[in-house]
Amino acid sequence: MARLVEPEPPPPAPPRPWPERLAALWPWLATGILVLPCHPHWVDFEQARRGLWLLLAGLVWLCAPGLPRVRGEAAFWAFFGALAVAAVISVRSLQPFEALYRGAHWLALLVWLRAVAGRLPAFGAPLATVLLLTSLFGLLQRAGLAELAGYGVEREPVASFGNLNVASEWTALAATATAVLGTQRAWLGQLAVALAAAYLWVNGSRSGLYALPIGLCLLCLLRPRAGAVWLLLAVAGGALGFAADQTLPRPAPAESSGAAADLPRGEKTLAVRWEIAKSCTRLFAERPLFGFGPGQFAVQYPRVRSAEEIELSGGRRFATEVRTAHDDWLELLVEGGVPLLLLFAALLFALQRGKRDQAALLPLFVLLLLMFVRAPLGNAPALLAAFVPVAARAPEWRPAPAWTRWLLRGLGLVLLGLGLLPLVGQTAAAAYVRARAQGELPPLTALHTARRWQPFEPRWLQLLAQEELGAGDLAAARRHAARAVQLRPHDPQLLLLLGEVLARGSAYDLAAQIATQGLQHDPQNPELRVLLSTVQFQRGDVEAAITTVLDQPHTVLRERLPTHFRDLERLAVQAGKPEAAARCAFERLCLDALGTLAHNDANSVAETEETLKLLLDAAQRSGLAKRDLRPYLLSALHWQRRGEPDTVQRLGERAAALQLSLPPWQRAQLGPLLAPLRELPSWRPLLR
Repeated sequence: MARLVEPEPPPPAPPRPWPERLAALWPWLATGILVLPCHPHWVDFEQARRGLWLLLAGLVWLCAPGLPRVRGEAAFWAFFGALAVAAVISVRSLQPFEALYRGAHWLALLVWLRAVAGRLPAFGAPLATVLLLTSLFGLLQRAGLAELAGYGVEREPVASFGNLNVASEWTALAATATAVLGTQRAWLGQLAVALAAAYLWVNGSRSGLYALPIGLCLLCLLRPRAGAVWLLLAVAGGALGFAADQTLPRPAPAESSGAAADLPRGEKTLAVRWEIAKSCTRLFAERPLFGFGPGQFAVQYPRVRSAEEIELSGGRRFATEVRTAHDDWLELLVEGGVPLLLLFAALLFALQRGKRDQAALLPLFVLLLLMFVRAPLGNAPALLAAFVPVAARAPEWRPAPAWTRWLLRGLGLVLLGLGLLPLVGQTAAAAYVRARAQGELPPLTALHTARRWQPFEPRWLQLLAQEELGAGDLAAARRHAARAVQLRPHDPQLLLLLGEVLARGSAYDLAAQIATQGLQHDPQNPELRVLLSTVQFQRGDVEAAITTVLDQPHTVLRERLPTHFRDLERLAVQAGKPEAAARCAFERLCLDALGTLAHNDANSVAETEETLKLLLDAAQRSGLAKRDLRPYLLSALHWQRRGEPDTVQRLGERAAALQLSLPPWQRAQLGPLLAPLRELPSWRPLLR
């Protein structure tokens, strides 16, 4: 019987070269590196991720400059050209690094489009995996199980991001993209979308929580059967998130005050957005055609920032800043005017043109929705999730000539360098932030290193100036504060810092100019008012120093006035000016009397009587006894409360004999306390 001869096995396939292996790993590397890095002491997570966005794009162009063109690239270059034109027109007022980074950010988007075009299916699993990890991490933070050195506490489950809204944007867009692209292992994508919906509920930022269901409902119309499954998974995940949020202990709310304290979080957010939008409209009206240039919103916005928005954002209990318009449509108008907005719309149209699968446009549609209430165009991972499904190679493409490839390699080096700067700067400054968080002596070398890597970032200059001011190094503090003001010439907080440094160095005239400049942008700023008042007092203008802080003071300033007048009184005593010291004591005692007159118990009456004795003495020593009506008014209010109308009548007659009028700021200071005196014949002519 003949033996069967087994066929020889086929020869093994030759190993794939490293470029092909790297290309296969690229979706995993790109998504993971862009989303997952998490340093608990980064000051600005978004800036660091934009650095990663530029760094990876630079590496792509450096290593693969011959990538095929993508559909819509001509429209992209027209949009980029409009950015350049806006920059050239605004060159005199431009902060060049801000413009450079904004342009590099958009250029990197083109690199990413080229890098992901043709690899769309390969991005499904990486997006789903990373989305699953970030959502799970955020849920664990809400449960109090994933805090890192004070980062990611129960109150702020920010996943691997530094901001609730940024995390919400990524989650909504990545979940929509996962549903559109699908995954080879169905359970991976389904679990990721369910956890994403659960996390969006506990995250608390409503923009993503609303945007994801809208995207999935549209997916149901385009892919009825598959879309319904994704929507049901999201609903189940949202229900799980709701149950977890209700079951877990409710974290203590962050401290708030002012107008913001009286509003629920959702209403407060909408009110803040509305105020920012109104201010953006003012900026747009100034330059509707070409705007202020790319990246200039943060520079120009403090000029038009409204008092209402400041109250809603922090109630002036702590400093707040606005670096984005929280509405990318408006920010495009501010930075490039109407042409830039129209070219952006043309770019979107060109990207989707010829796309047969309309469902692939849903992540981009969700991005456009989020742009009305947030700034996802600056959120690098969110951009990746939104643009991956729409990236497509141009139908007609020819290999680029050699000189073009070398040019692109050069641009890749530029992007790589620009990406490294914020990454190194943020990481270097982390040592300072960690020391502050732990109550240790902060290393200033960390800030110096961050400043050298990021000379365009005012944060490091501000922190350096504050530390040097505290240490008494006025020369260095003045240098760094002045540089910070050059970068943000309209920022009241930086102007305040420079003014304080100048005042400490006895440069009172310059300090007064800086404080006045800051008050032009923010007239109610309590710190700037105190600074200007102190400088005016040092220059010998005592009356101006007093009216600066007493004319329509903010509530926060009103609470600080007794301490401020006590400080001025001490300065006058040290300078050997007893009349000025008595003048400040007079104002302080007026405030004390107003405080006790607001109550009607026995202790308050006794305190008021003692305060009035001191007030009359201070009026005599300061020369105000016959030049100010308030001693008579406050005494009359006291004796009226004591039930002695004859004394109140005599005080009114003496006050009328002085033939003085009550200045508006004094009327506002006394407020409703004057109402009972207006009913009396002797006081009515003075108070009408």
